[in-house]
Amino acid sequence: LDKVPQKWGRVNAAGTAVRNTTDSDSAVLEYLSQGKVIRILNEEGDWYRVVLASGKQGYVKAAELTETGYPVPQPPAQPVPI
Repeated sequence: LDKVPQKWGRVNAAGTAVRNTTDSDSAVLEYLSQGKVIRILNEEGDWYRVVLASGKQGYVKAAELTETGYPVPQPPAQPVPI
């Protein structure tokens, strides 16, 4: 995953299903709430391959995500002595 470019998507609609294949009838791994930001690994036709917080990978219909920038967390700044 470290070599995959950082690409993120925001879920457009509540109850978006993450499936285990690019088939709309395949098993649902997880449902995502509206506004959730998820890492996109790549685009495969009408689907995005994504990675969940659990580390599992699955597929979301491309129409259900909006690509977005997501800041990489920065370490906290060191306090300056007064």
